[in-house]
Amino acid sequence: MRNGSNHSKLDAAKLLLKVISPVFADNKRSFTLVDSWYMKWPYLSHALGLGFNTIGQVRRDTALHDMPQPQNGRGRPRKYGEKFTAELVATLPEHRRKVYLYSKWQWVRYRSAICLAKFMKGRRVRVVWLQFEAEGGTLSKQRLLLSTDCNLSPEEIFTYYTRRWSIED
Repeated sequence: MRNGSNHSKLDAAKLLLKVISPVFADNKRSFTLVDSWYMKWPYLSHALGLGFNTIGQVRRDTALHDMPQPQNGRGRPRKYGEKFTAELVATLPEHRRKVYLYSKWQWVRYRSAICLAKFMKGRRVRVVWLQFEAEGGTLSKQRLLLSTDCNLSPEEIFTYYTRRWSIED
């Protein structure tokens, strides 16, 4: 990194990706696992440009939209469909699985959808709304995981994302 001011963590992360990308050039399935601080368009567009897909946690109020419905009639075609509100997310099918995450077996409840992320200029992504279930049945605060690879299953997304925890320190 250059000495001086006006350099952010995003600049450092983009530089590290640029340096390491030749090592993974032949690997068709390379991911970056990042925390919510890096889940911003400048970093994500750079990672995608280098051939990396990214999995990370985003804010729960992130603007996510359904695919637009075909229009009949005049006017410009819609870029986005219906916005994913809490009510719309609640209508998605909920799945409950016991999985080995964070070094222990845990019950997880999740909902998933492929949608368009507005902060990524309308790019298709897979999102997973995830909650951990405690012994008494109480649910944790909802988390929102996002993957730029739409072909991953929701289970793969949260399993891959938990691998980030082991290198957090």
